[in-house]
Amino acid sequence: MRYDLVPMDRSHLEGVLAIERACFRQPWSEQVFVDALYNDTVSLIVAQAEDGRVLGYAALSVILDEGSLDKIAVDPACRRQGVGEELLKVFLRFGRANLAFLTLEVRA
Repeated sequence: MRYDLVPMDRSHLEGVLAIERACFRQPWSEQVFVDALYNDTVSLIVAQAEDGRVLGYAALSVILDEGSLDKIAVDPACRRQGVGEELLKVFLRFGRANLAFLTLEVRA
């Protein structure tokens, strides 16, 4: 499967929301994602297939030298193909280069 990791924009919103609803019992609302897109402390990336489909996404919040990986999700049909790992690696590299701390928020 071929895909690129790109910054999220509004064109990705429908695909991200579909994955969000499929993956989480208490999904973020559309408004939360829209607000995050325009928040300078939040970075959102998506794994985008060649056909434009969103395969997964991740969200990182940064305040000063501390980061929090707030979301990472992959379309259930695309799991176990390295998409989540690649999304995670982007923010891990950023964290190593720019942050004192990087945490992952996990909910059961």
